[in-house]
Amino acid sequence: MKIIYLAPENFSLIKTLPLTSAPRVRTYNIYKSLQKYSKLYCICGDYLERKESYSYFYSNLNIEDFDGIYIESCNWPLKNQDYRFIKLCSNNIPTTIFYRDIYWKYFDFIKPLTIIKILNNIRFRVDWFILKKYCNLFFVPTQSFAKKAKINKFVLLPPGGHTKEKQSSIDQINLIYSGNIKKGVSILYDIMKILDKRMLNLKLHIFTTDIVTKKHKNIIVHKEGFYNKINKIKFKSIGLIPLEENEYYNLSFPLKFMDYLSLGMPVISTKLKELNKIILTNELGLCVDHNAISLADAISKLVKNRDQFQLLSDNALNYVQNGNTWDDRAQTIINNLK
Repeated sequence: MKIIYLAPENFSLIKTLPLTSAPRVRTYNIYKSLQKYSKLYCICGDYLERKESYSYFYSNLNIEDFDGIYIESCNWPLKNQDYRFIKLCSNNIPTTIFYRDIYWKYFDFIKPLTIIKILNNIRFRVDWFILKKYCNLFFVPTQSFAKKAKINKFVLLPPGGHTKEKQSSIDQINLIYSGNIKKGVSILYDIMKILDKRMLNLKLHIFTTDIVTKKHKNIIVHKEGFYNKINKIKFKSIGLIPLEENEYYNLSFPLKFMDYLSLGMPVISTKLKELNKIILTNELGLCVDHNAISLADAISKLVKNRDQFQLLSDNALNYVQNGNTWDDRAQTIINNLK
């Protein structure tokens, strides 16, 4: 099967982009998995890299020789050259996209207002208009997302995780948080103070490229993405998702969740609708209110009850390995292009 893979900005064939963000991790892994099951023509990278790929395509390739196109949406507005190519595909072959973000629908995500943010918001809305016009099928993270975005023809993609050996040997339980620390995650420091009072002496590893100013004796900050360290985690861990509930987070699906599960980590999450459905249905962790005491209580419960910790850890690995790997995601894309 021959597929065109369009992945603007977050993936490149001529530059090594550090895997420090969820979009980069996602586009990299889906590229690797699609390669296993299909022949790819990849259009990716920045404006100039894509321009060269489009020029080569128009001069040397025939659109009708391909079985379909799969597009990974990115966090930058598309360009006219992208619109032109997507229109060409739409007129000739199945045209699909994984659409994952609708930040532009939420005013809170563009505050504080700047001219650049306002212009980008307008451009994202133009993107949306064009993509809805030319894409035959949308892949989405959750049903709630599809409903909010008013997408009628959609397919849910397996979330994407790695099959790994059961995590390790070192018995001391650690805590892990991966991602942006600006979205209300200062609560982590309050949690650690409570755990200190309970004499649990737990280490919290924060993986982020953000600047961290607060300090705590048991918090270790790693100035890189969690994905880069995923093969080096040798201790038992609990993955934390302490986001404050809002309408957008209720319908989204953070990639860190699958990274945690891939290492057999039970997950403790605040109450986020779509994520909690998966956690509770598959017994992958605990879901609690967004306050430091509730989160500290959940951590204490798993640290003290090793049988429950082990059950949730086993469930995490089984969930990933039974239909939710990157390869499963790629197979779903291919099956919908046939």
